[in-house]
Amino acid sequence: YDRFVTGLLEVTDNQTNQGIVRPDELICYDKDDSYLVVAADKGTATFSDRANAISAKHNFWMEDAFASGGSVGYDHKKMGITAKGAWVCTRRHFLEMGIEPEKDAIRVVGIGDMSGDVFGNGLLCSQSAQLIAAFNHRHIFLDPNPDPSSSFKERQRLFNLPRSSWEDYESGLISAGGGVFSRQAREIKLSTEVQAMLGIQNDSLSGESLIQVILKAEVDLLWNGGIGTYIKASTERHEDVQDKNNDGVRVSANEGRAKVIGEGGNLGITQLARVEFALRGGRINTDAIDNSGGVDCSDHEVNLKILFRGAVADKELTKEKRNSLLRKLEGRVGEMVLSNNWDQALMLSIEESRISESQIPHELALQFFANDGVLDPELHHLPGGKEVLRRIGVGVQALTRPELAVLCAHAKILVQRCLTQASKPSPFAPKLARDYFPKELEKSFGHLYEKHPLYREIAAMIQAHHIINEGGATIIPDLVHMTDCAPADAANAWWLMDMSLGSNQIRAGLAKLESEGGTKGAMPPKVHYAVRDALSDGLVEGASWLLRLHPGARFTALMRRTEAYGSLCANYMNLMRSKLPKKLTKQNIEFTRSLKRLGLAKNLIQRFTLIPYAPALVSLVHIERNAR
Repeated sequence: YDRFVTGLLEVTDNQTNQGIVRPDELICYDKDDSYLVVAADKGTATFSDRANAISAKHNFWMEDAFASGGSVGYDHKKMGITAKGAWVCTRRHFLEMGIEPEKDAIRVVGIGDMSGDVFGNGLLCSQSAQLIAAFNHRHIFLDPNPDPSSSFKERQRLFNLPRSSWEDYESGLISAGGGVFSRQAREIKLSTEVQAMLGIQNDSLSGESLIQVILKAEVDLLWNGGIGTYIKASTERHEDVQDKNNDGVRVSANEGRAKVIGEGGNLGITQLARVEFALRGGRINTDAIDNSGGVDCSDHEVNLKILFRGAVADKELTKEKRNSLLRKLEGRVGEMVLSNNWDQALMLSIEESRISESQIPHELALQFFANDGVLDPELHHLPGGKEVLRRIGVGVQALTRPELAVLCAHAKILVQRCLTQASKPSPFAPKLARDYFPKELEKSFGHLYEKHPLYREIAAMIQAHHIINEGGATIIPDLVHMTDCAPADAANAWWLMDMSLGSNQIRAGLAKLESEGGTKGAMPPKVHYAVRDALSDGLVEGASWLLRLHPGARFTALMRRTEAYGSLCANYMNLMRSKLPKKLTKQNIEFTRSLKRLGLAKNLIQRFTLIPYAPALVSLVHIERNAR
């Protein structure tokens, strides 16, 4: 590991006060790039300090931001951040089924063991979860009828036990017919309780065959917290998967009977298998969506350390105080990461709702991204027009959640790239940077945000994240097609409308209603999605009209006066409320009543009911600005 990390640094550019320094005797074919980080994973989770010591020896500019975690970083297992993020994403599937997984009993099978970060932390997210079967590389655990309370406490004990295995599970707490068995066993006798639990009639099975049956079990949740690829598509061969160690236990997606799959671990299921599972009615995202929490947390840590590097250099902060501040911010960083998980799972649900109405905008978006070169549909196994029509013909969704996840990811990549390549930073960059860093830092360190070497990239990332989370994969292609504008202008126009109309407060109010009401509240998930979609439609209409009235250079000029524009919008919103024509007033009253029934606060209702008239608002502001 030390030799490998040393080798990486020996071919990586460095930064000094004089600028970029290239390694000696290196012939460079690419542009300067001094950004290199290493991430902890299975087998190297405790190696961050080793890597940072090597970084220090090479005087690498990132110092201990080079390897996140370690003794002066965020311990993902202690935070449980990856598992909690995956649970937030998995929870949305259950909410849509009318189930609250922390309160209602759910039957679970899992891949992993309680000593693992993702499996262990994940199985501690719910005290009502009934873990009936699990396996890792050594053991198979069976508990046909677990007691939720005592089994949760035992899982907790194993999690806190150093290097525990399934063999450490207290046998007296396992229900009748269950037990712990070797994965390598040639024959495992199966009790009647286990046969009933798994829906089989076999008196015995080999360890590998038993794992296959577990993967096919009819359960509420299959939780992947392990290493390896265990589910392939029925059209794939084992050789295609390239995980020979698990060829003997792998099953096909068309055999799975779990209602939900949560991907806390990476690569547990192939992308084609996800799509096949989803087309058969299973609920699944992708591993990139579900387990993004760990990477997100590391990104925050790295960018905080880079930010504080400037403060330490300017003697505004000592290294000891920096370390103390990082520890104090851990909780806030965790909240921000989980909020991102919540946003992205919600994004996919709203996208599913949209595509159920019409698949055409998403087909156009796919073609738009392919023409741009940001997305290779074949590489990412996205369907062509004939396959989409076939799916619609047999009554299934044109694009599944795993496919929508890929589309949205590339929409974000496109927006971020266009914003960072623009000649000037976004006028919204200062606020975007404030949104990225914990709010506790703004008073003492806010003046350093614009000095952060990744200031533009961070601002563009946050802007892209928010735009696509709210507007979906189709929003930028739609605005470009409607107005013939540049993608960066489309992104900024939507953002200006969103900011000027105060849409964020409305979304926060809607989210609060959904979370407080649970599955039986006034704001069930489907209603929430429809209302959010209506909000997004109004913003798109407003942004479209804004771009039509301010083409090309005129829009660039407008971007220099965004605060003044927002103030004018606020003034005219108050005026419009009292000056709506009689016909529109009647519609407005009906809309107000429907929002009131949902429980939305009065001030947010007043704001929301004017969103459909965003184009008129844009026209009024345009007339006043021209008159001036």
